[in-house]
Amino acid sequence: MSDNPISATTPAGPTERLFKAIRDHDASAVKEAIAAGADLKQKESSVFLPLELAITLSTAPVVEELLAAGCSPSDSLIDHLVVSCSLTQR
Repeated sequence: MSDNPISATTPAGPTERLFKAIRDHDASAVKEAIAAGADLKQKESSVFLPLELAITLSTAPVVEELLAAGCSPSDSLIDHLVVSCSLTQR
């Protein structure tokens, strides 16, 4: 048992809570994490920015919360989406 008062299932800071909310498809928790100061420019595991993860894994309301908070798609994300869309149309 750990001496850490924060459980392994409870993300510690607002940015960690943001990524969990995105994965859980929870738009209200996304909004709360943003209001608490989540870093919208931090990558999860050095791979995805919050908006990139949301577009890849989550729902429209989650993406809308991130866009409303000022996230904007990167060129690499737009390229990824174009390729993904073209593959699904085959």
